[in-house]
Amino acid sequence: METVWVKERDAVKDLLLDNPELMDELEKKIKDTINGVIPVAE
Repeated sequence: METVWVKERDAVKDLLLDNPELMDELEKKIKDTINGVIPVAE
């Protein structure tokens, strides 16, 4: 039995696979945040 969370996760995975530019942009923002380039909102 799939939960709503699993279905939503799969929908996001499909969205990112169908939109490589969006995936690249999100990956860059995540890496920049981890590396301290983008300050985290408090």
